[in-house]
Amino acid sequence: MFVVGHLGIGRWVSKPLVNPPLVGLEATSFFIGAIFPDILDKSLYYLVTALTGLHGSELTLITGSRTFGHAILLSLIVLFISRKYQNKFLYCFSIGMFSHLFLDQVLDLVMATVSSLQTARSIDWSLFWPSVEGLFWPILGFDFPVMPYGNMKEHLESFFIKPEIAVSEIFGALILVVDFYRSK
Repeated sequence: MFVVGHLGIGRWVSKPLVNPPLVGLEATSFFIGAIFPDILDKSLYYLVTALTGLHGSELTLITGSRTFGHAILLSLIVLFISRKYQNKFLYCFSIGMFSHLFLDQVLDLVMATVSSLQTARSIDWSLFWPSVEGLFWPILGFDFPVMPYGNMKEHLESFFIKPEIAVSEIFGALILVVDFYRSK
């Protein structure tokens, strides 16, 4: 999922957790939180690959674009700090982060299921497991999922190659448009 899917669908799935509805700086804080895991992890991964010339499994810890920001531990820390200091902006930021992690897991499960069922009659859970391991880092181990793309261009092209990503972006955009017009 890319930016628009995380913003629109993330806001939709998070509505029960944020009452009253988000407006102003709280909405901004949520939206930044909803894309923060990708901002952090993709920047980190592509910086490391640019500096070392190595990719994916050739690297040791930062083996992909889902590392620390995609681990639930960071979202829990932000949530804990927001509750300790009663900070509504950090709370909205953390809910945005949680929505990002939830949506990534759902999309990974859908993609693993579709991929499995195209070649077999049952779901190959090993396709989904690296995503779960990364989410629960370091509890399930110290390895992050290995980047499936050779470079940033291939990563961006996945938007056009994988229909589930394009559909999630369109759905996210529709939610944002409907919310915008309802708020007027």
